[in-house]
This record gives sequence, structure tokens and C-alpha cells, in this order.
Amino acid sequence: MRNLLVSTIAIAAISVVMIQPSHSQGKAKCFVHDQLVAGLGKDFNEMVKIRGLTRDGQKMMEIFVNKNTGDWTVVMVQPNGAACPVANGHSFIILDDVKPVADGPTL
Repeated sequence: MRNLLVSTIAIAAISVVMIQPSHSQGKAKCFVHDQLVAGLGKDFNEMVKIRGLTRDGQKMMEIFVNKNTGDWTVVMVQPNGAACPVANGHSFIILDDVKPVADGPTL
């Protein structure tokens, strides 16, 4: 069940990445992975919560979340190690933590 929830979150995040461009106007700016991780932690109190490989295994998607505010950032890590933020937002929740609503949909 947990794998299904994580997969659902990852699919939703990938959909957001494909629909919503980064908040920058042009091409996504990329950083050295360790520096980006440190910056997201220090500046936004975001820690990686979800990590997965693309189907071809060439890139890694990471979702960083601030557990206090629900702010989040999706980062695509390139084969050369460059980490590129591709989307960000707010109101992130992990479905595992949500109690089902009576008569609500089931997964």
C-alpha cells in the first residue's frame, strides 16, 4: 500500500513538472547537487522526502519538503550530477498521513 501511495505522489509530481515550468522564465538553472541540497535545507528547511529514477534510469527525481509549512521543491538530477529545480509550491501532504473520509474514494 505504501508503494502505491509513493508511486501516486511521484506520478503527480512528474505531472506537475511536465505542466508547470520552473518559476524562472527560461531554462531551469542547475546547481551542484550537494550545494542545492544544503541550500534547500538552510534557506527553506526542506529535506528530501521522495526520490526515484526516471524510467530510463538516466535521471533522478527528488521532492524536498518543509514538514512545517508544506512548501516543496521538485529537483531533477541529471546524469552528470547537476541538480535542476523544476517546480515548487505549497500545501504538500503525504497521503499516508491523511485519514480516509467516510464514503470517500479508495486507492
